[in-house]
Order: sequence, then C-alpha cells, then structure tokens
Amino acid sequence: MSFGQIVNRIPHARVSLPGHGAEFEVDFVIDTAFDGELALPSHLASSLDQINSGWRSYQLANGDIIVAPYCEIYLSWDGEPRRTEVAIIDGNPLLGVELLEGNLVQIEMTIGGEVHIEPL
Repeated sequence: MSFGQIVNRIPHARVSLPGHGAEFEVDFVIDTAFDGELALPSHLASSLDQINSGWRSYQLANGDIIVAPYCEIYLSWDGEPRRTEVAIIDGNPLLGVELLEGNLVQIEMTIGGEVHIEPL
C-alpha cells in the first residue's frame, strides 16, 4: 500500500494527502512514540482539504503536554477512505501508531533501505 525508505537512519513513508483541488504527497517520519494518526507543520496543513478542526491536548515524547490545533481529513488508506486526525505541530511530518494499527510495517534498516506498509 505505502512505501518509503530509510533517510539518515530514520524510516519514512510517502503518503498522498487531499489538497485544495488536488492530492499532494508528503514524506512522513514513522514515529512509534506518536500515538496519534498524522502530524504536520502548519505550512503543510494549510494545503489540506479539511472537513473539521479544533484544538486538543497532546503528550510529547519528553512527557510535556501541549495544546495544539488539529484538523480532520479523508485519507485513502488501505484502499478505503478513512477519516483521519492531523495534529498541527511544528517539526517533522509524523505518521503515528494509530494510523499503522492493523498493518504490517516492514523496515529494511540499511542505508537507503525500503519501508513497506500493508494491511494485515
């Protein structure tokens, strides 16, 4: 379904997102410490075709809790539309474990290694 590669020892996955009038692709860091679905910095989130938005609390990897905006999109995932929450947080685009649940993630941990995500 999705694929990516290792960049600087970090697994990435390329995901198509619904934009204003056209889809666009983003390289996400696969972050198993992020328990949400997706996180994007505001300059990328502003290009999304959003269906809902608001504010909520998020716990960061260092234990800090922040309040940040989020939006919801319909993402094509496993070949089906999926209502997906996108946290709007500065930093790298993140793909979290909530979106990965129910999928097999295979990572070749070598320079330029491949990353595959497919439904179980």
